[in-house]
Amino acid sequence: MEDHEQQYDPEKLALLIEKQTKDILKNQKITAAALVYYYQIPFAEAVEMPYGDSELLIKAARVFKAQEALQQMAIITAALGGKKANKLISLLEKQAKW
Repeated sequence: MEDHEQQYDPEKLALLIEKQTKDILKNQKITAAALVYYYQIPFAEAVEMPYGDSELLIKAARVFKAQEALQQMAIITAALGGKKANKLISLLEKQAKW
C-alpha cells in the first residue's frame, strides 16, 4: 500500500472527525473557539453561551461542512471514481445527517 493511501484512509478520517468533535465539546474555551471560527461571534459571547446551544451550533456546523464536502467529493469522483472515494462519500453522508 502506498503512503498516500494510508494517509487518506476514509475510516480513520471519519474516526478522527468524530473524536475532534467530542474533544471540542469537552473544553469550554475550545468550544467557544469553535463557535468563533464557525459563526464569527465574539469570544466573550461564545464563552457565555449555554452548553446545549453550543453543542447544537457545533453539530450544525459539522453537518453543513460535511454536506459541502459531499458536494465537492461528488464532483471529484465523477471525474475519478474508485472504491475508496465511494467509501469516503458514504462516511461523509453519515456525518452530513442530523
